[in-house]
Amino acid sequence: MSRQQSQKYIRLELAHLNNIIDRKIIKGESYRKESLRHKILTKRLQSMNNDSVWGSFFRLLVSK
Repeated sequence: MSRQQSQKYIRLELAHLNNIIDRKIIKGESYRKESLRHKILTKRLQSMNNDSVWGSFFRLLVSK
């Protein structure tokens, strides 16, 4: 799976989790499990974005 496909999948999963969390908040139910999954996916997406920024930065340094 390419980086773009992975990021797209993670964003879709985050949107799905947000909907579930919203519904549980409205019903007054616990959403701890979903919030932990949301946190993990958010960190993974952030890490993927940071890796691409630093990777391109270092490629520029090496190519010069």
